[in-house]
Amino acid sequence: MKKDKLGIILIFLTIIIPIFLWILRMPLSTRFENFYMTIRSIGQILGIAGMSMFIVTMILSSRLKFLESYFGVLNKIYFWHHMFGGTSFIFLLFHPIVLVINILATSLQNAALFFLPVNNIEISFGIFSILALILMLVFTFFIILPYRTWKITHKFLGVAFFFGILHTFFITSDVSEYLPLKIYMVIFIFLGLIAYFYRTIFGSVIINKFKYNVDEVKKLNDKVVEIIMLSLDKKINFKAGQYIFIGFKGKNISTETHPFSISSGIFDEKLKIVVKSFGKYTTQLQNLKAGSKAIIEGPFGIFSYLNTKNKNQVWIAGGVGITPFLSMAKSLTNNEYKIDLYYCVNTKSEIVLLEDLTNISIKNNNFKVITLCSDTDGYINSKVISNHSGNLLEKDFFLCGPPQMMKGVRSQLLESGVHNNKIHSEEFSF
Repeated sequence: MKKDKLGIILIFLTIIIPIFLWILRMPLSTRFENFYMTIRSIGQILGIAGMSMFIVTMILSSRLKFLESYFGVLNKIYFWHHMFGGTSFIFLLFHPIVLVINILATSLQNAALFFLPVNNIEISFGIFSILALILMLVFTFFIILPYRTWKITHKFLGVAFFFGILHTFFITSDVSEYLPLKIYMVIFIFLGLIAYFYRTIFGSVIINKFKYNVDEVKKLNDKVVEIIMLSLDKKINFKAGQYIFIGFKGKNISTETHPFSISSGIFDEKLKIVVKSFGKYTTQLQNLKAGSKAIIEGPFGIFSYLNTKNKNQVWIAGGVGITPFLSMAKSLTNNEYKIDLYYCVNTKSEIVLLEDLTNISIKNNNFKVITLCSDTDGYINSKVISNHSGNLLEKDFFLCGPPQMMKGVRSQLLESGVHNNKIHSEEFSF
């Protein structure tokens, strides 16, 4: 089983186990013996599952490096973070709504008072938690805030988490009264707290950061620049194909932190990235000046030609997706690998740093560069690849570029009989 599949299985197990323990405490025939007991049980399941998903969300947002081994690229981790975060909110929102149905049977007034944070402190903790979550969703989806401000408000998820913990253990429930379930939730919640404090509270202190100085900013075309940096203390050690999170400090440059693939080789003295202007932040970086400071976290990523035993490989880059392949090409130490690199762009003017790749191919006969411009050559497809590179079934494929391009190429390769395990991709659509 691939590790990235194992990660999802482990997550679902962590959510199912507390529900299983809840079932063990009392026969299901008792829990669902009538309508009101059924409603109450559904409410309890929603609460337990919702809190478990909330903890998973906190862990997945920690950006711990080992998570990539079990989920694949960081993009997938963030996908599951959003999925479980949204589902957790829905479950936790309906948890009290379902429970209040029982109260409605006896008193409409008591049902209304149930949601007022004045009558029962244990219930109030849960109400405060849900209100904090609703506030975060309002900031996320309905109020447009600067990225830095939004990131600060996102830290207050810990407030919702804290009140959720108090509600979980102080209210009379299976969690507070059934020891096996209580022990499990204590351990699970402790892991969630560690993840939250690691990334959000003490991240600036305990997370290893590297300090670099911008040495040069090269304009490669109208939308692309190469940023070259020198270490101010210790150099970052990385594998070719990995990426880093960088926050620049310069005039008129936002202090946001964003991921960028490394374009320098593992033996290069200087650290390089290639940035294309896509949005407000990357457009700002076009005006970055030498002397600006860079704070770097990483490296991250498992996208590497070294992570497969097959040394007969095809690399397919779309636009600025050439970046990790530049690093990998510069890091080749011998001629054991037979590699065809397809550099795909819309027009010839979009091609950057081709001279670097050409020089590598001159020195290494097993490294071949094929440039494809869609306006003159059409789009890359499996037939083009087989015409240039031969039998597709003998190779491993590495893709990095626009999501639509990677999706199309992957689909064609699969239709041609290439096994999915032989197709590796790097994605930055989060």
